[in-house]
Amino acid sequence: MILGEESINETSEERYDELITLRISFLLGLFKSFPLPLLDYGCGDGKFLLALKKYLYPSLSSKIPQLYGLDFISEYPEDIKEYGGEPLFLTTFYHSLEYIKEPADLIKYLPTKYILVTVYNCWNMANKDWFLTWKHEKADKAYSCFSKRILKDFFDYCGYYEIVTSDCEDIIEPRDHAYAPNTITALYISKLYALEQSFNPPELRVKIQENLK
Repeated sequence: MILGEESINETSEERYDELITLRISFLLGLFKSFPLPLLDYGCGDGKFLLALKKYLYPSLSSKIPQLYGLDFISEYPEDIKEYGGEPLFLTTFYHSLEYIKEPADLIKYLPTKYILVTVYNCWNMANKDWFLTWKHEKADKAYSCFSKRILKDFFDYCGYYEIVTSDCEDIIEPRDHAYAPNTITALYISKLYALEQSFNPPELRVKIQENLK
């Protein structure tokens, strides 16, 4: 595990702990068994992974089985296939996708069945004045920003079907307007894996959700 990133969006310690609890609860609500092996891309200081360890292996004090973390780096990680020598069931991107220089290259290369991503919702980016005053706009740091449609189209291009979208993190990161979510959390499945499991549109969403539960 590579550690060292600051807490996302410089949230307070207490607020970040609440966010971690929410993320674990959301995962438990999606899958009938916990999704392992799991890679957290942009794991920062590792608090999310450590919280997962306490939940899954409360008496274990050594290495965390099937939980892997890669700290935020904008360049393409050549060694990403080395995690445990096994395909990943789930890869998470919690406010890290925006900071990857060539995100499509990374997503296409990931040996993962599912991807769970959370980003801030840049819902009005066509309006330049709005975008420049958007509270999450970090032109000197982020390479990309996403609306719901752009996020779905991006993952479709990378070879993933969208299964579920949510604004669950708005509980912790409240919206500043009534008509658009502040955050987007979405689950995607590899089109290749969906084909192997005989999940085919238009029944794809229903079949996958039944299988997850």
